[in-house]
Amino acid sequence: MKRNTVSAKAASRDFRVALSLSPFSLPQFEEGYTFKIGEQAASTPQELQAIYREKRATEMFVRIATKRHTTAEDITDGKADSNANVHTFDQGIELCRIAAELGMPINPEIMCAYTYMDMEAQQEPRFEEYPEIHRLQKGKRWQELSLEEICTVLHAYGLFIGEEILKTGCTVNNWNLGNEANYGFAGISYGLETAVNPKLQKMPSFLRYVMPAFAVGWLKRNLWRYHAKAYAALRAGILEAYNKLGIDASNVKFSTHIATVVATPSSCAALQLPERKRICHGHRRHQLLPQRSFPRQGQG
Repeated sequence: MKRNTVSAKAASRDFRVALSLSPFSLPQFEEGYTFKIGEQAASTPQELQAIYREKRATEMFVRIATKRHTTAEDITDGKADSNANVHTFDQGIELCRIAAELGMPINPEIMCAYTYMDMEAQQEPRFEEYPEIHRLQKGKRWQELSLEEICTVLHAYGLFIGEEILKTGCTVNNWNLGNEANYGFAGISYGLETAVNPKLQKMPSFLRYVMPAFAVGWLKRNLWRYHAKAYAALRAGILEAYNKLGIDASNVKFSTHIATVVATPSSCAALQLPERKRICHGHRRHQLLPQRSFPRQGQG
């Protein structure tokens, strides 16, 4: 039987491998930890990422929330939050600087959530730490904003985050918008209060496991058509940053990230449709929005 094999040279050319530093490891270096891989040791983030590159990593990855600076405690709104101080803007920019220093591309995931979001833990973005962006809310809470108002803010945030990331000197070929965004993006989310669609707040959580199989039409009408416009606004701001800095964006790609545990094939196809219609119609290849999916590990 003939086996399908891929040479190391072909693999490095055709596949992206984001074996990467994370914000979780940065403070460990500050505390004096050393990482070992076989006989190789790394006592700085740069040394560890260089080892990953030797192991055929082709790029770095960074997840960025809207929380701007770290705080003394892992607490958000009075509750323990293990993500409170690992995906901040400051930490994301530091990883971008390391990528620039090492000459490796970096893949940023712009969550548009305050500290973290996934298919089960939805969160709206917060911009109080970004006065020029927050001013665009005109005194309203995020939950009170219309879709048009949300898109105005997201465009401004896209311009800001795109410019700040690119000014580090790093190369970004691929941007991810949202994290496990099956049921929510930028606060237009299952279980959250939002003026965009008030019925979302009262939806029972168990339905998220049923709807991909039995209610794809409901998801298209009540979630995904709004997300498509929000993605488009954020993407437009990021592309404006390239133009402002004089950086060629003709080969830049955008994707979103879904959780496959609640994604049937039919729901994946339906999820793509409103996004592609909104984002891709009449535009160049860099404005496609394919899906990017990670398998979720079970507990224990």
